[in-house]
Amino acid sequence: MRTTAHLDAAVRAGPLDLTLTAERGETTALLGPNGAGKSTLLRVLAGLVRLEEGWVRVGGHDVSRLPAHARRVGLVPQRHALLPHLSVRANVAYGLRARGVGRAETRRRAAEWVERLGLTPLADRRPRTLSGGQSQRVALARALATEPDLLLLDEPLAAVDATAAVDLRRTLRTHLATFEGTCLLVTHDPVEAVTLADRLVVLEDGVTVQDGTPGEVLQAPRSPWVARMLGMNAYEGMVADGVVRLDEGGTLVAADLPAAGTRVLATVIPEAAALYPARPDGSPRNTWQGTVGEVSGVGGRVRVHVLGSPDLVAEVTPAAAATLRLTSGARVWVSVKATEVRLTGL
Repeated sequence: MRTTAHLDAAVRAGPLDLTLTAERGETTALLGPNGAGKSTLLRVLAGLVRLEEGWVRVGGHDVSRLPAHARRVGLVPQRHALLPHLSVRANVAYGLRARGVGRAETRRRAAEWVERLGLTPLADRRPRTLSGGQSQRVALARALATEPDLLLLDEPLAAVDATAAVDLRRTLRTHLATFEGTCLLVTHDPVEAVTLADRLVVLEDGVTVQDGTPGEVLQAPRSPWVARMLGMNAYEGMVADGVVRLDEGGTLVAADLPAAGTRVLATVIPEAAALYPARPDGSPRNTWQGTVGEVSGVGGRVRVHVLGSPDLVAEVTPAAAATLRLTSGARVWVSVKATEVRLTGL
């Protein structure tokens, strides 16, 4: 079936079995656990992995059987893959040369992108003398210099330190805002996904499990992996007898239950869980006893992993942690209001 989307792909390769469309000027972040097929998808689109079945169309042109160098696709791998014997300037020019661009035009476009990415002071240096963040800038300049219709970014910030990541994220946001093609971004970082992407696609086991705006996906995740990535407690289960019976054991009561037999993902944010030294009185519908496992500090709060049925991560104030004497092995009671249990159908 034909589509007017700038990127239109139906991919059957290895673990992948999915369709994907994206518009010109749109940045789509691909999220999912290791082995979900995210990087494989990028390599299929780039022409580096053979497409077993399906098609890849970019800008209305079928590139399914074209070799990598003949596609108007730019790939920035997680590890920059710069050529060690070439200077920064020559690395940026390499993609243009590989596509048969004339010498004068190659020099002009390489110089333009060296300057635009702030690489002019480094232009004559070799990759071994660069930091991780500088190397990723060179890889990005090399990809953008080819004026791709499709830009593929495979965890571009994963191999750089935190300070460099902030600067590189700002650079990416600036250039993606004016990029006229389509961009696919693989990331494990929710901050990166929210700040850079217009749309999130969640992959698990090679298939799409959720597709929506960052707000839609992050407020109501349909994937336990995404929920946990966001710091939520996440449990799969089935509605039965007025409760959610959790696959891992235990039950949860929620304020608004769907029909019996419905498969759901139940999420609870750590701040919504209260801890007590003895069984609490009052209205909370979800109460169970557990054993404190790991205790750690997170941004002025104390994160407590409680082992029970189910396991749960709670966040409390340092004063509460001291009062409760929250050390590994301590017994505590967990309480969660029914109104704090969010359910998403699976």
